[in-house]
Amino acid sequence: MLKIRMLSLFLLLVLTIGCAGGGPDLVGSWQLVSTAGRSVDHETATVKSLTDTHFAFGHQTDDGLFGGGGTWSLEDGAYVETVQWHSLDFLVGHAITFDMKVEDGRWYHTADFVVDGERFHIEEVWERIEKNR
Repeated sequence: MLKIRMLSLFLLLVLTIGCAGGGPDLVGSWQLVSTAGRSVDHETATVKSLTDTHFAFGHQTDDGLFGGGGTWSLEDGAYVETVQWHSLDFLVGHAITFDMKVEDGRWYHTADFVVDGERFHIEEVWERIEKNR
């Protein structure tokens, strides 16, 4: 329970300390609704929060917390995350480029990349979390 509270406080801190830059279309909180074409249970779904410059995401697993964070930017229409901390330590320091679009309150992004010989394919749909929800 303490870990969940600590993650919640960290996500709140990241959301509230934003600086100038980035893009206003993505700033806020998002809930993962599907990955690789499969729906995600809203009760256990990952939440991602973005300020103007930083992102953080996380969710509870049977083994503990899983999450990551760092800085983000928009470059030529692509969303780029530079990982500063992550449950998968080997991702730290890497920049991951996503093709993306935002339509009707949903953020679609995909990425294909290789880190340390391991291939990753990320295909996610996020839904904006409304303030009064």
